[in-house]
Amino acid sequence: MLRFAVIGLGTFGFYVATALAEKGCEVTAIDIDEEKVRRVKDQVAKAVACDASDKANLAPLIENKIDVAIVSLGEEIKDAVLVIFYLKKMNISRIIVEAIKEEHGKVLNLLGATDIIYSQKSQAEQLVWKLISGEISGTVKILEKE
Repeated sequence: MLRFAVIGLGTFGFYVATALAEKGCEVTAIDIDEEKVRRVKDQVAKAVACDASDKANLAPLIENKIDVAIVSLGEEIKDAVLVIFYLKKMNISRIIVEAIKEEHGKVLNLLGATDIIYSQKSQAEQLVWKLISGEISGTVKILEKE
């Protein structure tokens, strides 16, 4: 069984962490925001609130304990750069990074990210494909507050 670390528990990171855990994978979820960690802690093997851009925090959670890292730190490219650098130093061979901007993705790839995900771009492309192919009708139901 692959062991995963999900670093950054915004919307993308939260859904990745919980989906992996639901599939029976061992997941360590990491975020600096204690509330985000609280939200996921009962669904993953381990959830830790810490600054992952600090190697002293990251190494004990990652080194020799995970196979794949998923990094989702939003627009915080400085933090993502440090996290990827540390992950590479810890010999993590697969580092998947969510990038908001294409330029960020290119930089993170040069630093050692093995896969770059543009989640917002992918969602937009999927929506456009569904609209063009007729999979989504012309109406959308709006839920009303009762």
